[in-house]
Amino acid sequence: MAKATTIRNGTLGKRVLRLVEQDGKYFGLADGIICVQGTEIDKVWETLHREAGKSDPKYFGYKGALARFQKFFPNGFHSDGFNSQERAYKLAAKEKLEALAPLSDTLEGSGFGEAILSVYRSTNMLSPFEKTKLQDVLRGKDSDAIVQAVAKFTVKKIHLPFRTWLRNSSHTTVPSGQSSPISHFFGNQRRICF
Repeated sequence: MAKATTIRNGTLGKRVLRLVEQDGKYFGLADGIICVQGTEIDKVWETLHREAGKSDPKYFGYKGALARFQKFFPNGFHSDGFNSQERAYKLAAKEKLEALAPLSDTLEGSGFGEAILSVYRSTNMLSPFEKTKLQDVLRGKDSDAIVQAVAKFTVKKIHLPFRTWLRNSSHTTVPSGQSSPISHFFGNQRRICF
């Protein structure tokens, strides 16, 4: 049996996360306790985040989120007030994004990080913690490469997790947990589902 090697470290709130490789298998640990294991590095890391997040007392999951949404909007998207309270400002953010960072321009262009960040700040799509992480990414040295990679991912309509596609495509590496919000918003430039 080979010695275990730490591949990746991270945090989720106050929990310390580690991805460890040993004998061709990957183990996801939260606070030193194995939560998940498997043979695909990205799946183990993503599952570790999901499982560690579930242990938070504030976790309510998909069913809890749906129940909360239906408390405010009993008829779902057709409820009175849904358009004015939720959809309208998100469509305004979408229009702002299209004006400040058109998808066709972001494919090869540069300097769009601040514009994209300002769009995110005008919505409640991300938690304050996620907005802070996104700020670090969109103001970082790899901002242009990341935005370009996300734009290419969006245009090509790839059906893979963004991180997997990015790694396989030899693009810039995106720090853990910081690509999904960007790709989600770019991916919804043409089709807004909320």
